[in-house]
Amino acid sequence: MSMDVTFDKLLLEATDFLFQGDLNKARSKIDKALARKPGEPRALTLLANILNSQKDHTGASAIYNQLLREFPDEPALHFRLGCEYLHMGELSIGFEEVAQACGLDPENEEWAIFRSLVGTEIGFMQDTDIPEDVLEGDLLELYKKVVTYVRENSVSDGEKIQVNTGEIVTGGEFFKNSTEGDVLVKHIESGFDWPRIPAPDELQKPVDLPPELPEKPAHPDVFEINMNSYGSFAFSPLFLKLPLEVTWFLRENNLLCWFMDFNVSVATQRFRGNVTEKPLADTVLGRLLECKGRGSVLLQPQPEHKFFGFDIDNTPLYIREELIVSFQGNLKWENGWLRGDDRKLAMISFRGRGKVFIQLKGPLYSVEMPDEELILAPIDRLVGWDGYVVAQYQTSSTIHAAGKGHILLTR
Repeated sequence: MSMDVTFDKLLLEATDFLFQGDLNKARSKIDKALARKPGEPRALTLLANILNSQKDHTGASAIYNQLLREFPDEPALHFRLGCEYLHMGELSIGFEEVAQACGLDPENEEWAIFRSLVGTEIGFMQDTDIPEDVLEGDLLELYKKVVTYVRENSVSDGEKIQVNTGEIVTGGEFFKNSTEGDVLVKHIESGFDWPRIPAPDELQKPVDLPPELPEKPAHPDVFEINMNSYGSFAFSPLFLKLPLEVTWFLRENNLLCWFMDFNVSVATQRFRGNVTEKPLADTVLGRLLECKGRGSVLLQPQPEHKFFGFDIDNTPLYIREELIVSFQGNLKWENGWLRGDDRKLAMISFRGRGKVFIQLKGPLYSVEMPDEELILAPIDRLVGWDGYVVAQYQTSSTIHAAGKGHILLTR
């Protein structure tokens, strides 16, 4: 295979212009290079650096995600992706990527220091005595940006008030005054770290419980949970631990307990991009709450139910409203209906990049849509669908679906 001298020349020129701070010329050169070799890793990495310098962190993160699909074990890509997410205020996802980079390259002291400082600041790690001035340059500036973001979005110590739809109060006061369902709160000692939810691009099965716990409980129904444990999320069929430095929506009657405090308001229904004044509520799960603060919340499923989780990456996801337990606040979502002749089924659609959790009594079946054929299923078994699927009532008790994606069913 012959060398492409022009490509190499464009790559060098783009690097020189980036070093000189001439971002427009650097971008022009790298665009020409990528026109000759689309998807070439060195050129994509350089383009991500240019976008970072232009403060286009969304564009840079998209490139690093693309590169990680080809090089999933490259620590530098995980670290840079984590930094881009931190720039965007996506602290939880950013910290996960930085931590993964440190796991792949445990001898990188600068990354380890940065992880410790950021993890301490956002409440994912124990306090550290490492001074921030050991960081230099861009990492120091990014850490200061994280500190500012956390300070500006932390829970205030202002007056706590009775909650009404649209008002914001602290979580402790909300549940003290709540009348819709009892909330079980108990103190949990440190114990076993549950596995974190993975972060690939498509529909995910829940993380199975390990066959043997590191510390066997005295009773099979006793679970020891460390609220200060490492990791942004804890996920099993029997509980969820969610960090609240970013916004989460969650059902009030699934709450088991919380660590520290948070702001809470009652979420209202959304139709066609418009926010209504009607609370989104269910007779079993209670109201949907919009929560943000410092610390974590622990959620439990309803009796005889188990949690299931989805990670979506700009692929549409539609779920029956009554099954939804929690989802990340950065997702775009709205209410809708699956209509039939004599009934309608409340649904919620999700778009964007983030996590959605549901609860079911039975297993979850993800059935890939066949090419150019319909799938028919009893309406009572429908959980939802992902991808570009069109679902309609066939009869009052049956739906048919077609398109590209998966239909989600239970029994």
